[in-house]
Amino acid sequence: KLMKAGHWIAAPQNSVLIRENQKTSTLLLLYEGKFRIDSGGKTITYLNPGSFIGEISFLTGGNASATAVAETESRLYCWDKKSLVKLLDNNPNMDVEMMKVFSSDLVNKLVRTNK
Repeated sequence: KLMKAGHWIAAPQNSVLIRENQKTSTLLLLYEGKFRIDSGGKTITYLNPGSFIGEISFLTGGNASATAVAETESRLYCWDKKSLVKLLDNNPNMDVEMMKVFSSDLVNKLVRTNK
């Protein structure tokens, strides 16, 4: 169900998929490639395959907390936020599991950023 709710996208090198402080309508999962995450004009971390992009704004419902720039040509899985929220609302067990995955991803990013 989760895979049927999204689609694959390609991101050319140097493309910006999410901009800090702007509304975003997607949640992304990096499958291949590398992304740079900038906030306040400074690079705060780099993301490798397996990392979510846009999960903070997905969880909070707010604007993007950072800018996501493709460092390399990349391939991502993309979900429309509204469709994903509807799917998770209709599948409580899936919702709980997704929250666990988001939590783990955010902890890994914080640890990496603080090194």
